[in-house]
Amino acid sequence: LLARIRDLTMIGASSTAMTAASSSSASDRHVNCPIITSDRYNLPSDPEQIDRLERLCHRVANLHVRSGKVAKRVDNMLDCYSNVMAALSEKIVLVEEELRG
Repeated sequence: LLARIRDLTMIGASSTAMTAASSSSASDRHVNCPIITSDRYNLPSDPEQIDRLERLCHRVANLHVRSGKVAKRVDNMLDCYSNVMAALSEKIVLVEEELRG
């Protein structure tokens, strides 16, 4: 596993990695290492995939907006609950003082 990670990042003394990058600097080796330059991380060129990606981005943005609204509503609800509990606590203290005195 460690050898595979070393080969993917081109860090270390692997003979295949070092021969492939012997003429380049260390920063070039890191920038052009197989894990970064993999085709998996390129943007899709298929129009259908691009459309799916755009729809997904819109759905995520919509979800972000909706979760923000829910967070505001929950915050308002907890604020109201706090106000009610504070008022109730004050009333209980007044009733206890009235009963004792």
